[in-house]
This record gives sequence, C-alpha cells and structure tokens, in this order.
Amino acid sequence: DNLKKMIQELNKKIRREQSISKAIEWIDVLSDSGDGMKMQDLKKITNIRDYSIIKEAMSRYEKLF
Repeated sequence: DNLKKMIQELNKKIRREQSISKAIEWIDVLSDSGDGMKMQDLKKITNIRDYSIIKEAMSRYEKLF
C-alpha cells in the first residue's frame, strides 16, 4: 500500500515535469515569432490548463534565457 502511494506520487511529479517541458517548448516557439509572450496564447495552443504549470514553465524559461 505504501509502495503504491509512492509510485502514484512519483508518477504525478513525472507528468508535471513533462507538461512543464512541453510548455517551455511552446514558449520558445511563441517567443521566436517576436511577439510578446502571453499566457492566453499559450493556453490556446496547448492542452495545459493548470496555471501553476504555465507559471513554472515561464519562470524556468526566463532563467535559461
């Protein structure tokens, strides 16, 4: 039972990281066009609806560039 909970938590973290990575890729694509990056634009082209994931992706992207 404890092992099952650990695996579920780990899977949640993995899915979150994958979503953040996808969002970062889309942020890069939107930024390359020269337009200002907007959360609404990102939500339109992705299936990510969790604001915290988008916010985390934005902050990681800004740290890298």
